[in-house]
Amino acid sequence: MTMVYPTSFHPCLVLIIFCLMFFIPLAIEAKDVGFSVNLVRKNSQLRVSTKANTPESPINANLGHYLMEISIGTPPFTIHAIADTGSDLTWTQCLPCKNCYKQRNPMFDPQKSTSYSNISCDSKLCHQLDTGVCSPEKRCNYTYAYASAAITQGVLAQETITLTSTTGKPVPLKGFVFGCGHNDTGGFNDKEMGIIGLGGGSVSLISQIGSSFGGKRFSQCLVPFDTDVSVSSKMSFGEGSQVSGTGVVSTPLVAKQDKTPYFITLLGISVENEYLHFNGSSQIVAKGNMFIDSGTPPTILPTQLYDRVVTHVRSHVALTPITDDPELGPQLCYRTNTNLDGPLLTAHFEGADVPLSPIQTFISPKDGVFCFGFTNTSSDVGIYGNFAQSNYLIGVELIRHNSPNSPFYKLHELVRRKKSYAPNGAFTRVTSNNGDYLMKLTLGTPPVDVYGLVDTGSDLVWAQCTPCRSCYIQKSPMFEPLRSKTYTPIPCDSDQCNSLFAHSCSPQKLCSYTYSYADSSVTKGVLARETVTFSSTNDEPVVVGDIIFGCGHSNSGTFNENDMGMIGMGGGPLSLVSQIGNLYGSRRFSQCLIPFHADPNTSGTISFGDASDVSGEGVVTTPLVSEEGQTPYLVTLEGISVGDTFVSFNSSEMLSKGNIMIDSGTPATYLPQEFYDRLVEELKVQINLLPIDDDPDLGTQLCYTSETNLEGPILIAHFEGADVQLTPIQTFIPPKDGVFCFAMAGNTEGDYIFGNFAQSNILIGYDLDRKTVSFKPTDCTNQ
Repeated sequence: MTMVYPTSFHPCLVLIIFCLMFFIPLAIEAKDVGFSVNLVRKNSQLRVSTKANTPESPINANLGHYLMEISIGTPPFTIHAIADTGSDLTWTQCLPCKNCYKQRNPMFDPQKSTSYSNISCDSKLCHQLDTGVCSPEKRCNYTYAYASAAITQGVLAQETITLTSTTGKPVPLKGFVFGCGHNDTGGFNDKEMGIIGLGGGSVSLISQIGSSFGGKRFSQCLVPFDTDVSVSSKMSFGEGSQVSGTGVVSTPLVAKQDKTPYFITLLGISVENEYLHFNGSSQIVAKGNMFIDSGTPPTILPTQLYDRVVTHVRSHVALTPITDDPELGPQLCYRTNTNLDGPLLTAHFEGADVPLSPIQTFISPKDGVFCFGFTNTSSDVGIYGNFAQSNYLIGVELIRHNSPNSPFYKLHELVRRKKSYAPNGAFTRVTSNNGDYLMKLTLGTPPVDVYGLVDTGSDLVWAQCTPCRSCYIQKSPMFEPLRSKTYTPIPCDSDQCNSLFAHSCSPQKLCSYTYSYADSSVTKGVLARETVTFSSTNDEPVVVGDIIFGCGHSNSGTFNENDMGMIGMGGGPLSLVSQIGNLYGSRRFSQCLIPFHADPNTSGTISFGDASDVSGEGVVTTPLVSEEGQTPYLVTLEGISVGDTFVSFNSSEMLSKGNIMIDSGTPATYLPQEFYDRLVEELKVQINLLPIDDDPDLGTQLCYTSETNLEGPILIAHFEGADVQLTPIQTFIPPKDGVFCFAMAGNTEGDYIFGNFAQSNILIGYDLDRKTVSFKPTDCTNQ
């Protein structure tokens, strides 16, 4: 998901490269320096062990998004929120919820948490989101909107979030700024309890936890879109999110005024052996023309590049594109009863070539249909969505002044730091949930399980809380703040409340917030502090105190009953990554999302700290273009190759830096319309099948009929310095049996997203301190 600002506000976002200023003190009750968060499908019961002594939190696919699980409050209350690198605010639906979308699980109740604390409207934190307003009670009320028209409104608060560790010991993070949504609308389903903003903004999870975990960096590895719901992948933060080793490629992050997105530069895309330049015939590519967004499913490319990519993809697919299914729209889709055998694409980022197999470039919206996981937009900035990110370990790192990678780093500091803590990590399981990914965390004291949508495109961690005046239906009980000993509402005059741009004071002087998403989803509630507990590979909980989250009391949108909120994994200070980063060596994490159609008994993982390291053979790295504190993880997409044909991002001479965001909370990849159209045309050329054109359910999507997996071309997302290969399993999804549709779409609104379909089976590491995003092809089902 991509967060949008009110038109009347013009944020000034400055990226600090070497020095991270962390504005929220977080207390840590463990000596771990990293942890992993497992990304699991919503129905997953599987818990896969990884590193020892690693905090963890489940994250899984959920209808194109990735749900990240964290615990918030005291006692811990578990929420599952969309991991979104394209936004900053971490929020959850909180009680009371006046106008909330239906949530299956109970909403977070700030009154039941002893660690919940509302942020006052006169605090600096209230102004972090730029839409904070004072309620009559002097609480920081916020409104957070997304490009999808989703909106969350509520109270900004500070709370304790708790992560588990591989040793079983909880790691509490106190003072986490989040949005307690009391009025939330948008395209949420009932499994989504909020959004975890993982962007580069000051309130994102990455920014808030950066100092606690050794820096603003993280990595992710998203499971493919169609991975079994029981399969999870991981997201890692801090030092454990380093992406290294054989196969690693890196691309620089490009700094822009908007700090939230992680901008990188995409030079072009190859379809098999044909290279498609981002700008067509032009040799000049604007820096930061893409941003990486785990909250946006499809990869969104400028229309001129998309059209060329599609054309070449079609030429490599020996099927006829679907043209008779109105539900698919103009997407490039094919019918096949097996996985689409599409071409291999390579995303050529600046300094990093990332191969994309069909599992990363084609998604199956319905049985027997696989659609190209890219779309287009009229804007010259695209989004590298989570479809293409799947099965890649992507690391994002922003270099701090005391980082060994900084020229200002001194050797004696390294020696001293190595003695101060053990090289531990934390992680959580993430499960796939119909295109989204749910992350499990335990919120409050006593702990309450919460499954939230993992969203690297937003910051706020939030869960539906009781009392919920207007909430979406959720299967599990909502979080009850009054029953938590660690729940503390944040006053409206606190800095945490002021960090949200849409906040106000409640009659009780609590920080009321409103957090909105691009899909019109909204969470409104009270910002609070809570203890969050994560599970670990050795079943020992990791408790993180004073995590700031949103207790959503009015939440609405396209949530399903499994979604209990959202886990913001963006770059802002309120995101889960920012709040816990300083506890684990740096603000970094990694995720590994399972494919959309993976076995439901498998799950992916989100890792934090030391556990989020993305290294080894096959790793490529692209620079984060997002500025300091910016929510979205913006990267630069230069183009997409369909087989050997390169489809450039745009036809203009300049390629904008940070033109696409990586969003785990958005299933499809959204590209500039002209880029998308060219991409689809190339896909049609390379796919030896006739596209489906007689199925009204498919609409205009590029879909094919196939009895087996669609044998589409390999797509390569060419980010700046990193070429990410996307197989058909990442670019075509089966919406129904025998149909495979291209998991990308065109966009004319200027917001481009690399969705979670493409992110599946890619270990993706985000390092906010080093300002990098790393990709590594990985079987996320075995993480």
